Amino acid sequence: MENYTVYMEDVTIDTVTETVAIVSFLVGIISISLMVFLFFLICFGKRYKKHLFYRLVQLDFVTNILCHINTWFAIRIEMHPDLVFILKFIEYTVPGLLKWLKYLCYWFFHVHFWTAELLTLHRMASILFPYRYNKISNCCCIVIFIVIVIVSHIPKLIWTGFLYEIYIVDGKLIAIVYPNTVKTAIDVVAVFSIIYIALIITTGAEYLWFVLQLVDVTSKASIKRTLRNTSTVYSLVYMGEVVWSVLNAANSHFHFFSPWLTEHNTTFLLIVSDIFTLSLPYILIFLDKNVKDDVWSCFKKCSTLIQGTPAVVSRSSFI
Repeated sequence: MENYTVYMEDVTIDTVTETVAIVSFLVGIISISLMVFLFFLICFGKRYKKHLFYRLVQLDFVTNILCHINTWFAIRIEMHPDLVFILKFIEYTVPGLLKWLKYLCYWFFHVHFWTAELLTLHRMASILFPYRYNKISNCCCIVIFIVIVIVSHIPKLIWTGFLYEIYIVDGKLIAIVYPNTVKTAIDVVAVFSIIYIALIITTGAEYLWFVLQLVDVTSKASIKRTLRNTSTVYSLVYMGEVVWSVLNAANSHFHFFSPWLTEHNTTFLLIVSDIFTLSLPYILIFLDKNVKDDVWSCFKKCSTLIQGTPAVVSRSSFI
């Protein structure tokens, strides 16, 4: 397939895309605010300091916030003609940045797997090494993060160049699309999605086996249950993203999506991505007793401050 040029300022928008964008924007603001709040709650809460699990949760918060913000500049804004001027300003200010932001969507896909898988590996370590698994220092967490950054870039080495290149030509913002590279990238994502699904299922099965074999575990039952539920639900939510990636790649070869679904494929991909990217704070609030108690405590304190002290009316004022 030959390369082609898209004039990004000539884009049109439909009701479905616009509605999804508004909902995504509102949900994104609420979810990111909640993630920032929980990030600092974990930072300063005494009950979280000794648990590696919460350091990994903070890592997830950072990557999820950056990923969601990146999708707006890489994908969402260009779908809305009234907002393309923002991309034009970015390209004027930092030439070449937009093509890297588009690539980061693929990079974050792999980062998501490793951050989700770390929670699963953590719960296995909590059983195998109950006395030592929480003694990993913050420096080790930084090393883990650097390794994830590097490993998540390795799939990019399978194809050369960028999928899209953005330029300003004669005052107009254009995108040069390389369809062959895009198709290769989609296939690579599909292959890794299958690998990730297999790894998630394998580690989940191994964890179950360890639980059945090691009945006498020193950790408290409630803590184990919290770690298990949180990481399990989070992994299952991530499965939705990788399954959609496999279906999307298969559709590029066999074209079994309906015309309407094909037209809104990008919109649905963003929905699936948001479900995973924005889900962790809600999973923690519902399943993690420590987080739930602290959030409820903060909520009650805020309610008390807002309501203030009830006014006392003297009887003499009515005499």
